Amino acid sequence: MFWTWIRQIVVPDPRNSNAVWTTVSVLAVSLVIVCVVYLGAGSPSHRIQHAPAFKSSDTSDLTSVSILNQATGSSQEPPPEQSIPSASELDARLRESENSRFSARLKRLVEEAIGLSNQNAENSLYIKELATNDTGKRIASDPLLTEKMIAMLEVPDSRSQEILAIVERATDLQKFFDEAIDKSPTMGVSKEAPKQVEQIELSISEMRKQLKDFRSPIEQITLSSSGRSLSNKTLEEVMIEHKSKQSASLAAAIREEREAKQKAKEKLARENEIKMTELELQADRVRAEGDQELKKAEIAAAQIAATKVAEDRLLQAEFDRDREQINHYLRPLFVPGETQPSANGWIRTLDSKPISLNALKSAGALHTLPLGPIELLLLFNDGGNDRKVRGPYPGFNGGGLQPVHAEAIMPAYKLLVKYQQILVKEKLLSP
Repeated sequence: MFWTWIRQIVVPDPRNSNAVWTTVSVLAVSLVIVCVVYLGAGSPSHRIQHAPAFKSSDTSDLTSVSILNQATGSSQEPPPEQSIPSASELDARLRESENSRFSARLKRLVEEAIGLSNQNAENSLYIKELATNDTGKRIASDPLLTEKMIAMLEVPDSRSQEILAIVERATDLQKFFDEAIDKSPTMGVSKEAPKQVEQIELSISEMRKQLKDFRSPIEQITLSSSGRSLSNKTLEEVMIEHKSKQSASLAAAIREEREAKQKAKEKLARENEIKMTELELQADRVRAEGDQELKKAEIAAAQIAATKVAEDRLLQAEFDRDREQINHYLRPLFVPGETQPSANGWIRTLDSKPISLNALKSAGALHTLPLGPIELLLLFNDGGNDRKVRGPYPGFNGGGLQPVHAEAIMPAYKLLVKYQQILVKEKLLSP
């Protein structure tokens, strides 16, 4: 009877619909009972009571491992439980992560600095190629474009030195930080380090703009030259010719200055001769007229001497009034050093003393315009001078004075010419 009933449930008679529904109901109830039993056996309380260190599903795995170890002769232990890291360990991990991010930032910083150097080298190569290629010849065919190009390239370039300084700052900072974290991986980043990085990043940004400002006008000139015919001469040849013309103009200006000096000297000699003749005649008249006229002459001489004394006092007063400006513009000449300027460059002396007035004259710094200011500005920029004080002057490598150069050097030139003797008397300059 029992098996007959089971068979009817499992394989019901399809003609009996009630039997079919009975079978479905029994199977559903059985499935629910099995799930309840299974879930009860796998509940957390059941697992805690029977397997405190492992999941119930891991028991068979551990049993298999144990059997495998017995078979192979190994004694592999189950993996230990993972402990929760302490606060100090978490802090150390955070510092290591911060160090890693900052090290990556320094690496990018060095790459950007080196990128500036590469970009500057590309600009130099670009200019060098323009000197001889067809694009340069097209520029050379247009006098206006040529003048613009020459004006741009004659500006003193200090970018290479500035970029080198940026690269050195970035690499030194990276090297210092890497060596520090090698010694102490959990050291952490100091408060000053990000500020130094920001300063270098600002320098990189400014230099990147300078490189762009230098390249863009040249590219605009290149673009303007497109479609023009080729010149018979390269841009380099045209620029050399232009420089030769400038040198010729400068030589002519120097020659004219010398001729003007000679004419002034001859005129002064004639005037002095006339004055001497007049004085001799006057002396004769004085001698003829007696003691009274002689006294008049003595009075006149005394007046001249008094006038000279008054002029000297006035000049001294003006010097005292301008002392602050004198110190501002001429202080590099007052600093003691072991070198002195000359017509052939800087020469080393046996003792340390301020710049010599005679040495300045020999070097041409007191010449009249336009040579005097040019020579004085060259002295302030010459690396042969062992004095570290340079004064408020822009970089200058020779050639004609640009407005920025003239504005900086003319006050110094005028003060030096006007107060040269007082500067020696005050021992600010050597004789």
